Amino acid sequence: MMQNHCRAIRSELGYPAFAPANPTMAFAAGRKFDFAVGMDLVRHAQSGGKDFIHAGWACAADDLPHDYTLVIRQRASVDIVTGVTFWAANDDTPLVIVARDRDLYFQLDDRLNLQQRFGRPGRKMLQGERRAMERILRVAATFDDTLLDGNAYVKNGEDWVPPAPMHQSIINFR
Repeated sequence: MMQNHCRAIRSELGYPAFAPANPTMAFAAGRKFDFAVGMDLVRHAQSGGKDFIHAGWACAADDLPHDYTLVIRQRASVDIVTGVTFWAANDDTPLVIVARDRDLYFQLDDRLNLQQRFGRPGRKMLQGERRAMERILRVAATFDDTLLDGNAYVKNGEDWVPPAPMHQSIINFR
């Protein structure tokens, strides 16, 4: 269930299901956010060279995560944005990640890098958040429970090794 929830978030953000030539993001699920989880996520972001979206569950039997956390590698730091949520303008556009406690949101650009934007992505925040969660749950329900290749269980405090790309990159000469 946790894997499927993260797969749905990945899909609805517009991040491809395959390992892209420029892998910029990783998606993690585990226990709800605390200091130890945050330190592990920062370490994994630094060593893996990827930003993270973490869905934190209070209990493995729960239907929904307790919280979402965004870990972003900056030029001279790694930022942890707790309490993020997702927002959708409509049923077709990619989701954006919204920091609930400040006027800040993040969206993927064409190169799959997170772009920080100030302000709110739209006017109807609660409606957009509900729409985003409905989309995530609808897509998650379409997946079976098979653990995907490249996914890994990582115990707290242990190292994570990002999977190697599963295909050759396409080369375009311009």
